[in-house]
Amino acid sequence: MSCKYLAHWKLPNSNFYPSSMISAVHNEQQSTTVMVANAEQVVSISVKNIERAKNDVKVFVRCELELDEAIRELKWTGTNVLLISSDGQLMVYDGVDEKFHKIDSFNQILHAQQGPEKGQLFVVRQACNGNIVLEVIDLSEGVSSHVTIKSYDLVIESIVPTAQFSIKLWIVNEANEQFLGNFLGFSKLSAGDQVLLIAVNNSLYWLQEQGNAHSDLIAMRLCLTVLLQAGVLVIFSQSLAPDALLVSTSSVFLHAPIEAYAFDKLNNGFLYSNGLSTHRVQFHYSEAAKQITTESKEVPVRGVIEIAVFEGESKALLLTENNQFYLIECVESKQTSTAKDIVAQNNPHPVRTQDEQRTITYCIRNEQSKTKAASFSSALEIKGNDMWFTLDAPVGVRWHGERVALCAKTDSPIAMDLVKRFLLDNEEYLAEIEQRRDKLKGLFIELQAVTDASLIIIIYRKLRNNDIVEEDVQSSPELQS
Repeated sequence: MSCKYLAHWKLPNSNFYPSSMISAVHNEQQSTTVMVANAEQVVSISVKNIERAKNDVKVFVRCELELDEAIRELKWTGTNVLLISSDGQLMVYDGVDEKFHKIDSFNQILHAQQGPEKGQLFVVRQACNGNIVLEVIDLSEGVSSHVTIKSYDLVIESIVPTAQFSIKLWIVNEANEQFLGNFLGFSKLSAGDQVLLIAVNNSLYWLQEQGNAHSDLIAMRLCLTVLLQAGVLVIFSQSLAPDALLVSTSSVFLHAPIEAYAFDKLNNGFLYSNGLSTHRVQFHYSEAAKQITTESKEVPVRGVIEIAVFEGESKALLLTENNQFYLIECVESKQTSTAKDIVAQNNPHPVRTQDEQRTITYCIRNEQSKTKAASFSSALEIKGNDMWFTLDAPVGVRWHGERVALCAKTDSPIAMDLVKRFLLDNEEYLAEIEQRRDKLKGLFIELQAVTDASLIIIIYRKLRNNDIVEEDVQSSPELQS
């Protein structure tokens, strides 16, 4: 994977602190617009040919924008550039007059993205009555004459303004009919049906329209957004292996916490940065193994805070915290790195292979989480221990020290992280992620001087366990069995 430093690409000034970046491909004009935003302004450049432009002098110019509040994010829908402010205002970029226009009738926007058809948007917002609604709006006639086509009430608890949404609309066809039916719990689907999935907070929901203009919101399973917070990418696929689940999963353990990411759809790739290092994960279906296989490779760029993929060109633009741009080639890797190889390259979280067993221990002392676990598991309350299963991975839970702590043990990092997400409240879970971030920084420094593979594995296990109570766990005979 080649990487090119774009020395002549410059942001307006050294005090520009980027918060969002997009690359908008305009097929009609055969050009690409790169936009970068900070809290107060948006700057952009137009590129006809990215391969030729990487050696040209490119100075970003300011876009016309009238906004009182800070910019939350920029988004490229495939047809429109959207801007969402911190107070929930929605603006759309007009490439003709090079200006952002506000959609006045829409406020308290939580999320916006490409809709079911060209010129349409999915918009999630808080209505005047306080309800959360999902609306489909049509902008094909211009921003000033937009029309609301459909509206759905989203009855979901604990949605906050910072909640992360993702919406996916599937049109059922012969190729995906079986997979979608199995994924949705063996539901009967027909060609032409629409399947609307909404991911928010910890869950994935299926929005089913009813004939009486009402809709049902059905909770399905954990979604990608939550798993990214825990440092895990899960890929669902149709299983073709005999005597196997109809929908199989493949887990990739990432180098959390995830600071920036982007999907490279053309090459089945996933680019991400944890602030310290940048990585590319490529996944493809293996005919030999009859399952999804993955390859992970480190990109030699540090401190990446924004990633934008050039659609259809197998290239991605990286922006670092010191405002430097890098262009990388998103080509398929021909080398497969083993977990041991990746660890030896100073990666704090190796990709776990099937034959590796590393027991992870986590103990919880707060009363609220212990009470929640006891109410969930009658066996734990009666016998003092139980076996939970998360995404088919076993997690042993038992009381420790006269119920002073609840201890969980498993060899699956994804299962452990989801148990934490289930038992801990949001504030505690965020504190756990912050603690892991601090550990990663210390681990990165510690690994620089380590070459012995066994010592690296010890450090890895130290990171995955909450060390404060690990000594208590090891000293407990019943937990060693």
